[in-house]
Amino acid sequence: MVNNGYKKTEIGLIPEDWELCSIEHNFDFYQNNTYSRDCMNDVSGTVCNIHYGDVLIKYGAILECDKEDVPFINPEISVNTINRTIQSGDIIMADTAEDETVGKAVEVVNVGNKTIVAGLHTFFIRPHANLFTQRYLGYFINSPVYHDQLLPHIVGTKVSSISKKSLAETFVLRPPIPEQEAIAEALSDIDNLIANLEKLIAKKKAIKKGAMQDLFTGKKRLPGFEGEWVDRPLGDFGYCVRGVSYSPDTDLFSYGNRNAIVLLRANNIVNGKLEFDNVQFVRKSIVSKEQTLAVGDIVIAMSSGSVIAIGKTGAYTGYSEPCCIGAFCAIFRSEYSEYIQFLFQSPMYREQLQKVLEGTSINNLNGRIVEGLIFTFPRDTREIAAIAEILSDIDAEIDKLTMKLNKVRNIKQGMMSELLTGQIRLYKQDTI
Repeated sequence: MVNNGYKKTEIGLIPEDWELCSIEHNFDFYQNNTYSRDCMNDVSGTVCNIHYGDVLIKYGAILECDKEDVPFINPEISVNTINRTIQSGDIIMADTAEDETVGKAVEVVNVGNKTIVAGLHTFFIRPHANLFTQRYLGYFINSPVYHDQLLPHIVGTKVSSISKKSLAETFVLRPPIPEQEAIAEALSDIDNLIANLEKLIAKKKAIKKGAMQDLFTGKKRLPGFEGEWVDRPLGDFGYCVRGVSYSPDTDLFSYGNRNAIVLLRANNIVNGKLEFDNVQFVRKSIVSKEQTLAVGDIVIAMSSGSVIAIGKTGAYTGYSEPCCIGAFCAIFRSEYSEYIQFLFQSPMYREQLQKVLEGTSINNLNGRIVEGLIFTFPRDTREIAAIAEILSDIDAEIDKLTMKLNKVRNIKQGMMSELLTGQIRLYKQDTI
């Protein structure tokens, strides 16, 4: 049964006053070029080039050319721009990616006097005149209702791609122009909120980085503390506990087995914290009390195929079930763990590891190496606690802003799902 005010179409129910526009009949394809990234620079040139990698990763749904950097094609390269120059309102879509993000696109706006062309592995399409208001298309073509049309056409294993023929078979929903304007305005407003939150988080992280640099070197002292700092090994402030050795064939269990305990591995360490997605479960009887994580413990990746990943750390703040760590990790346990976890995030820690690993065949760490790392510490342990408190306060602000950012991003996804399918209608108010 079709609800009043809606009609059936090839891509589902839509409002009766909305139209289906096909890429094949309502858009024109324009030629792109085949210049690779090494043919471009960020400094100078007369022709700018939209690279598919930037479409996939760097840009959002809307590419504002007066605000964002678009690389130049190197001046010595002769570029054919005849009938290839991008205008405001054009769509540039990545036709290749390493996953299902293929089809990610940008709507180009505020081109101004710039000469811009589309690069390798892109589709350059332009809607026919007077069909769409600016910014609406960028949001629609990046919405699930459009991308779901592309999924059956994606081919490839290691590299995913879509063809021009497949793209031509897809449809764009076209609300009345006033509603397009209202939708674009609403989504632009929430995009601006997201951008402002991202900038604020980046600013807080920069403040934290500067504070760590000053406080961990004694360059800046907190009020009430004096005296020289001294070089001491981490082992003076705590100790390492090795992870659990187990047999995957006999010691791993499925969730819910009462004889099992949560097992965390190096891949559960993400951005200085422990995440509990994709955990495993190991036999309780092979886990000692000392190998069971306690709040405040720091988990260290002791082995990895990547030198960068060796030594990454995550603080354990608790979980709904008891946890332990695998053999390729270790616990660093200390009454000063809050301070030391921040120390592990500092450049000094990575520099220490590089010195240990540089010029050797070592591809893993052990407790003796970690405990032997030398850092400069305050003599007064109260100063250690005070520094940790300041950095914890900054972290709490960053976490709060990040939670807000994630919430706003989820709201945006909900808005796109509802506004761009007509489930919720918006009408731009007439101005008086």
